[in-house]
Amino acid sequence: MNNVNWSRFAVTDSDGEHPEVPALCCFLYFGAGIHDVGEEIAEGIERYIGFVGLDVLRSFAAKSGEWKAMTKRQLDKDLRHLRDFPKDHKAANIIYDAGEWGEPGGFGVHVSVYAEDEEFPTRAGQLRVDFPPQWLNEHDAEPLVNFVATLSQLPHVQSGHAGLTFKTTPGSQGDAASEIFKRLPRYFGFSPCDFSLRNEMLGHTFVAHWLNYVDQGLAASLGGPNAIVSSLPECDVRKLKKGLLIRGAKLPPIGDINRKAPDLGRLPEVSRLLKPTRLDIETTYLANDDPTFDAGAWIERMDELDARAWDNSRAF
Repeated sequence: MNNVNWSRFAVTDSDGEHPEVPALCCFLYFGAGIHDVGEEIAEGIERYIGFVGLDVLRSFAAKSGEWKAMTKRQLDKDLRHLRDFPKDHKAANIIYDAGEWGEPGGFGVHVSVYAEDEEFPTRAGQLRVDFPPQWLNEHDAEPLVNFVATLSQLPHVQSGHAGLTFKTTPGSQGDAASEIFKRLPRYFGFSPCDFSLRNEMLGHTFVAHWLNYVDQGLAASLGGPNAIVSSLPECDVRKLKKGLLIRGAKLPPIGDINRKAPDLGRLPEVSRLLKPTRLDIETTYLANDDPTFDAGAWIERMDELDARAWDNSRAF
């Protein structure tokens, strides 16, 4: 992916700032509330920091809404809080980023997990960890795939996906949303960084991405592990202790449909497989406030496409 000009996927505002940048993001969705998953969320953050180093994170979002310089002290404070989560607290929201002052950077951590609430029966907890897309210019993909596989085995993870994303922070999402929704219909390999999606992910999967994870329960609803492996003979499907990790292409596809998306790999096959468990098109929060974006068509965008070669390394 050395030949990709990643700057063309960033949104630049009138001040020359970037409310959105391309990133390689891993989203994990938890099927339990914060009082049950605090310890494993803390473990997930520690594993990510151990993988990339603390020094790549430059800021964190304080409770006041201000962005402050990231420190080891702040990390330790948050990990202690997660591991001994107060019974009267209702949510954990943690954001670390490589950017500063609310502007997104390539690396990052975003935790959004709430207490179980009958008013939100489909809300899942979310842990997202980010990498710059250039990561795979300097590192082999296999250690990253193995990292995602290991992270997906945290006890309450029910589904997950990883791949290229139009990344924003909560403070910048509104400034970049319209541009992102213009780009999604063209770049089939990218996903949005829409924070509201956690509200509908309990018991569901997202769309086909470079990597998709399903736990044993979701795998059973898709026919079971053996049926999944048989239906995706060209994919790298890994049977893990708690579920399956599906690698739909050798490298994260961009999927520029204007150029016939030669790097899309086997994602169309993965898309068809996941269809029974995907988030509900009729009720999705995705682009709820943008009538110009057809969320249903985007979710289904790969269902009728032919698959490409799994080894997409020559397509970039």
